[in-house]
Amino acid sequence: MVVFLWSAAMIFGSVFAWLLAHTVLTPKITGARFVMWWIMTGIVGFILTYISYSINLYNDAFGALGLPVILCAAIVYAYQESVPAKLFVGMMASLTFSVITFMFCGSLDNIIGGRLGFFAGGTPYTVENILLFMGIKVVVFSIIYVLFLRFVRGGVKEVLGMAGEELRTSLVVPAVSIVGFYVINLITNSVGIIPTSPWFMPLYMTVCIIFGVEFAQILGTVRANAEKMQSEKEKERIGAELNVANQIQADMLPRIFPPFPERKDFDIYATMTPAKEVGGDFYDFFLIDDDHLGLVMADVSGKGVPAALFMVIAKTLIKNHAQLGEYSPAKVLMQTNEQLCEGNEAELFVTVWLAIWQISTGKGLAANAGHEHPVLRRAGGTYELVKYRHSPAVATMEGMRFREHEFELHPGDSLFVYTDGVPEATNEKDELYGTDRMLDALNADPAAAPKEVIAAVKKSVDEFAAGTPQFDDITMMCLQYSGSETTGADNEKVLDVPADDQHLTDVLAFVTGILEEHGGSMKTQMLVEVSIEELFVNIAHYAYPEGNGWAQIRARVEEDNTAVITLIDGGIPYDPLAKEDPDVTLSAEEREIGGLGIFMAKKNMDEMTYKYEDGKNILTCRKKIS
Repeated sequence: MVVFLWSAAMIFGSVFAWLLAHTVLTPKITGARFVMWWIMTGIVGFILTYISYSINLYNDAFGALGLPVILCAAIVYAYQESVPAKLFVGMMASLTFSVITFMFCGSLDNIIGGRLGFFAGGTPYTVENILLFMGIKVVVFSIIYVLFLRFVRGGVKEVLGMAGEELRTSLVVPAVSIVGFYVINLITNSVGIIPTSPWFMPLYMTVCIIFGVEFAQILGTVRANAEKMQSEKEKERIGAELNVANQIQADMLPRIFPPFPERKDFDIYATMTPAKEVGGDFYDFFLIDDDHLGLVMADVSGKGVPAALFMVIAKTLIKNHAQLGEYSPAKVLMQTNEQLCEGNEAELFVTVWLAIWQISTGKGLAANAGHEHPVLRRAGGTYELVKYRHSPAVATMEGMRFREHEFELHPGDSLFVYTDGVPEATNEKDELYGTDRMLDALNADPAAAPKEVIAAVKKSVDEFAAGTPQFDDITMMCLQYSGSETTGADNEKVLDVPADDQHLTDVLAFVTGILEEHGGSMKTQMLVEVSIEELFVNIAHYAYPEGNGWAQIRARVEEDNTAVITLIDGGIPYDPLAKEDPDVTLSAEEREIGGLGIFMAKKNMDEMTYKYEDGKNILTCRKKIS
């Protein structure tokens, strides 16, 4: 009877351990099958425990080791979680059962059973004492179970959810602890430290406290490891999300340069260097028709995939509205604003600088919706900020109206636009890069091509940051206007160029090409070339004292085969025909210096006329070519 009751008392502990495990795991089998499985497990555990105690009542080998093995095997079969998670729960529940049994149940039994005289013959293994022990177990296990549900269960489930398969590395400690508890029990029994011994209670209280602390440490370590793994997974997820955002940005932006290789009238280059925490910067440029270019520089609020997706929508809407033939940036932004405001629950917005520029005339319209000030360089000059009143950002409020203003680029002029990632770049001292440093970088070589201009600014920003992590996207675009050759009224062709010696060959090629097209003789071409060279060089050298100017050459051939070539500039008023012709009968030493070049140009042409109109010098040359 004693063996039967003691075996039943041990099974009570296993049932308690199973109940703890059941509260944090999800059953894989349900209903009658689930009930039968645990009844069979309990019967097998009881039979094997009975056999073990029938051999040696003082040897808890099976009670301390065998029952945890059976419990873990049953849990692995009956629940859904990963095998490491189920084994961890099974072993921790078994360890909890052992610690509570000795720390509370055994101690109470020692006190109450001893006072009631249930230790007959100096042994605790009496029917009366075992029944008392079982009753104490029912009460203590019930209290512990309720406390577990109230205070511990949620934390354990959270750990299991975070750790999962990674619990494989945490199985050794509870397994060793279960074996260690058995070894301590075996040693104490062998030296006579049983419940009736005065050493039993202090020894097992100490051991149980140690194992209780270890229990808490195991859970704490597992939780810390799980949180670390969860943090790493979250970093990986964020990293993957940022990679997606980066890819979205990169795929949407023009990246082939030169984008219009057949166009010689302008050069454009742009870059976007994404930050680690991806924003929504974007640039765009596109031909609306053969003579109008759309230019966009924008920055979406927010970070990550939401900002990148909002960027895609904003970029698409702006381009679509502009390519419908709407040459007003203000109207394009107004239409885009209305569509972006619809369903904008994330309350994102986008700052935009949008320009629609006519290539043939250099004239354009621009609208600035809360964006950075553009930078303009006149031919031969330096880059300067162009400041004017901005409109609010796009998508901030429905019904917005946007301001637009006119601008004009002359041949040799350059335009630079950027996002706030440039002036707001920081160094280790938390200082801002600022627009002054940006202008210094731009003006280090102001006449450089757009690609070199952007490279110079990026290098300057990197040197300033000196390794400080980039907080925001750095996006830049530079446009350089070289002038255009167009056809005007009466089939008159027009060439716009900077007033610079470097463009003399372009001017001569333009004029010669028209003469050849109309059958002009070689002698006529040479005479015209000499005259045009002299007149254009004069404009380049003297029309603009500050070195910042443009020139326009217009040419046509009339029905009587007379070539009409007109040179126009916006420099200081100067009539080259007003000066008296030099006396060529005098020797070079006797003649006044100057005037000979203009004289030769006049002699080579059949007729030359000059007028100053609308702030422009207009010199017209006529020459019969055949």
